[in-house]
Amino acid sequence: MTQPSPAGPIRTRLAFAFSSGLTPAEMLARLRAGTPWSWSVGDSHWYGDYLAAKAAPHDAVLRIYSGGSADRPHALNIRYHSERPPEAASADLAALQARVLEEIMPLLDARDVTPAEPHD
Repeated sequence: MTQPSPAGPIRTRLAFAFSSGLTPAEMLARLRAGTPWSWSVGDSHWYGDYLAAKAAPHDAVLRIYSGGSADRPHALNIRYHSERPPEAASADLAALQARVLEEIMPLLDARDVTPAEPHD
């Protein structure tokens, strides 16, 4: 069992807004084919349907929402929680963020990717 770090757990949320010509169904098919994670469709009372996956071995959940602004109608949220020591958790979060930007966004044909406020 992982022990909490002396500084306590690390919890953070990040998000990236983007545009894409793909529908959510097309995004889901590409994510399922192009990542090792199990992607599913969820439903939020506030934000509608979304795509989600637990991003193992990272301590994170990814969600992709549609229906944002006209110029960037999609948002990819990262909810990160780790009990590991702060240095290890920070390195893991940086690796996940790089993976999202370098691997996930290209799968989604993402354009105009910018940091955004998380949805959840």
